[in-house]
Amino acid sequence: VLSALDEGYHMIDCAEDYKNFEPVAAAIKKSNVPRSKLVLCVRGDGGRQSVVNSICNLFGCKPDDVGKGDNYIDLFMWHHGAEQFDKLQKVWPEWHQCHADGLVKHLGVSNIYQNGVKLLQQWCQIKKMTPPEVIQVEVNLRNQEHDFLDFCRQQHLLVMAFSPLGYANAGGNLSDDVVVKIAASKKCSSAQLILAFLIRLQMVPIPSSRSKEKIAENIKAVELAKQLNDEDCTQLKTCNWSFCSTDHANSAKEKD
Repeated sequence: VLSALDEGYHMIDCAEDYKNFEPVAAAIKKSNVPRSKLVLCVRGDGGRQSVVNSICNLFGCKPDDVGKGDNYIDLFMWHHGAEQFDKLQKVWPEWHQCHADGLVKHLGVSNIYQNGVKLLQQWCQIKKMTPPEVIQVEVNLRNQEHDFLDFCRQQHLLVMAFSPLGYANAGGNLSDDVVVKIAASKKCSSAQLILAFLIRLQMVPIPSSRSKEKIAENIKAVELAKQLNDEDCTQLKTCNWSFCSTDHANSAKEKD
């Protein structure tokens, strides 16, 4: 995590289930990146206590100090899709209050698609609560989700793409002939090209890597995205199989 911050990454994705607060907290403490420049994203399924615990774990503060100074979360997201919508309805009012109290700056959901998002938006409107602003779903070369992306743009929702290179490279994202050809012409890696393509599609890809070399390589996709032309993107769109590489993404789509 510290290597990523040193390379210029300022958004960190955490989750209660992943139990990765400790290394993230240590990296934040050692890093020279100002808190105002960091975007801390946390996924969880609990109510206010879940938010409070996350802040305490990330900043080493006491419960009485959450929401004060730098002790806040930029984005708190529902983790486990629409199949637990009843539970989501129970915790969302608590998150709404956390947002009002300054513990959380933005709210979002993951593994929820059009029907689930519409249902949540309508419910928030009726209850006069903070609606979701960010949706995190699996998007990559083999699962480009163009219809969903169009829906999110119309609703002014930011899409965050997990497994942007395909989980364990399922579907051969990196070795696709079209990708290899365009990457060679751009003098970049296949991973850089795919990440740049997703950025061009107006989403935020969140690649994961434990390799310092890959971490340094992946961030160059931001500049590469500016070099991709419409023809490049048209060719890359032909690589879409509508294939989710993770079981929970497939399950979420089936239940939407």
